[in-house]
Amino acid sequence: MPELQGQTVASKEEAIVAQALDDLGYDYVYQYAWNGGRLVRGGQVIDFLVIKAPKNVPLFVHGEYWHKGVMAPEEDLKMLELQTEAKYWAPPVIIWGSECETVEQAKNILSFRLGI
Repeated sequence: MPELQGQTVASKEEAIVAQALDDLGYDYVYQYAWNGGRLVRGGQVIDFLVIKAPKNVPLFVHGEYWHKGVMAPEEDLKMLELQTEAKYWAPPVIIWGSECETVEQAKNILSFRLGI
């Protein structure tokens, strides 16, 4: 897998989304550790924190292999916690693996979900 911001990209879908964000001209932080990330209980890692005015957007890429196209209850809880505690961010955006099979497809869905 390629590297992105000094880290090995976790999945093919994340590599595609990163390319799409680059093509669309967005700045972002890859694998943003929120509330301590994986090192602190209750923390989480946001796949991409997209830098966008007026509020940054937490963006998650959920491949069907791991997530089966539905959110597990603990993922729903993490999203709710993120929305509640990160008051200065926009609501989280989720991109499913089937929505980012190509860079062009990812650009289309990101344009729609990020509101360009």
